[in-house]
Amino acid sequence: MCGIAGIVEPRGRAGLEGRWEAAAARMSHRGPDATHYLIREIGPNQILLGHLRLAIVDLTPGSDQPMVRDRTDMVFNGEIYDFRHWRTKLETQGQVFETTGDSEVLLNAFRRQGSDCFQNFDGMWGLAILDRGRNRLTLSRDFFGEKPIYYLNDEGRFAFASDAIALCRLDGTARALDPAFLRHFILSGYAPPGCSVFEGIKRLEPRQTLTLDLDTMALSVDDQTPLFHAPVFSADAPFSMDQFHALFVKALETRLLADVPVGLMLSGGIDSSYVAAVARQDLDKRLHCLTVRYGQGSDVETDRARHVTETLGLPHHIVEVAEAEFETLVEDAIPSMDEPISDVAYPLLLRVVGATPQETRVLLTGDGADELFLSYAGYRKYLQHLGQPSGGMGRLGPLVAGTVCRGPELLRRIWRRAAPSLLPMSAAEMLFVDIALESGDWKRARLGDPGYNAEEQATLLYEHAYTNSLAEYLLVKSDRASMWHSKEFRTPYLNRTLLNYVGSCSFESLPRGRKTPLVARLNQMLGQDLGFSKRGMFAQGERTFNHLALPNLSPFDLPRPRSMQERYRHLVLGRWIEHHCPGQLG
Repeated sequence: MCGIAGIVEPRGRAGLEGRWEAAAARMSHRGPDATHYLIREIGPNQILLGHLRLAIVDLTPGSDQPMVRDRTDMVFNGEIYDFRHWRTKLETQGQVFETTGDSEVLLNAFRRQGSDCFQNFDGMWGLAILDRGRNRLTLSRDFFGEKPIYYLNDEGRFAFASDAIALCRLDGTARALDPAFLRHFILSGYAPPGCSVFEGIKRLEPRQTLTLDLDTMALSVDDQTPLFHAPVFSADAPFSMDQFHALFVKALETRLLADVPVGLMLSGGIDSSYVAAVARQDLDKRLHCLTVRYGQGSDVETDRARHVTETLGLPHHIVEVAEAEFETLVEDAIPSMDEPISDVAYPLLLRVVGATPQETRVLLTGDGADELFLSYAGYRKYLQHLGQPSGGMGRLGPLVAGTVCRGPELLRRIWRRAAPSLLPMSAAEMLFVDIALESGDWKRARLGDPGYNAEEQATLLYEHAYTNSLAEYLLVKSDRASMWHSKEFRTPYLNRTLLNYVGSCSFESLPRGRKTPLVARLNQMLGQDLGFSKRGMFAQGERTFNHLALPNLSPFDLPRPRSMQERYRHLVLGRWIEHHCPGQLG
């Protein structure tokens, strides 16, 4: 796990090395083990590629970056979990390797296959590869969006980085805050697709590959891979927990490969407890577990985590956080955010990661399981209504939303609040209206039409879950919290084989928003029923901050908060601007 940055700009533009040093200072937590950069001159441009390394696999200097092989240079942030498989395949084709890590496997695969190689890997990454033979720069982001990569293309310059603030420093230009981002953040809690908090800076989306032609500075962005292999949910094969378990064991096994100690973020919930049990009983790995206890509300989860570790014989560290500390934790979390983060659990996550033993550099998590089974409470409600017929008036909701969402944001916002009272709609139809008005995608609204079948609607739910709640929300929190303390999060649930297995099962046989088969298998492995249920870290924690005065965000013309969640977003946004961009508050 690392930090990367780079820039293509006209030769002679002053201060390149100093701007790199400023960007590297911002990202120093992402790569404390080695910092290197190279500068190339190609045509009228000077090109810098920079890398900060957190050593996880192959700890020798040979795997430091930028990595250069012949006329190809690479900076890579992430892990390729199945790199040993691909190394063997490349060796049978005559490839000779100089290191034992995954970075060189990725670079040599690209040299042979180009960007097609990204579709093969099981891993997480944000990377840039400079092909000096073809005068091209290629950026790629992993399938689920675990690793971030921001970029700008402005006035003959192109730049990228793992951190939005670092990118501003590398480019050396002041950036205004993006009003569209700020409004979307207040209303939904995460960034709109492709945008960032700074005007002119974009995020590469999951599964996207960007190519920059260095001769013409022409830029293209391609979506390489759909979320599912088609067809989806149309097979006659029923869901099998035995088959799911076997696939999960393989996914977990590859995520345990590291040359440093590996631990586990154990919440006491279903997902992380299943990781602990599988690691111990199927792979004979005793993971060091960490749990956060925050006030009186988390005793159930803490006790359950304790029972799990005692049953499995695992070392366990409980991090105590008093309720009086919550406000201070939020203040302490602001510097770690290169963009505002609205999840009230983020400061607690940051705290428990900071308590991890220094030698434990990799932490497994249960992230992604709720998306895999669509088990959030909101999704469960909509899944119950999929495929059910509705009256003629119910069809109007999605159809009207499909028209409204092409209009300005204010109109979409008004209709989003008014639609439930104006037109009779099922819960499923209302979800698709909500998704469409939030994203401005009229096609998504039309999918709410009951003329579409339940399998098609479920596929859209999965796309929304993985693109929005996961990539733009949960994984942002996980990446920033782990990297701020120079740790690497890995999650076995974010595995394409697992996802495609779920997609290959008949829709009727799936748990439909619940993890009943997973809970049953976990209870069997532990030899007792621990009463696992879905709650979430620091549920309803926004109430803790109700007594605080709202910041003055009047220069940005933002909507007033109408819920505890929106109130907390105002607080975080105001404090983020005060810390990182104080001049923009007026």
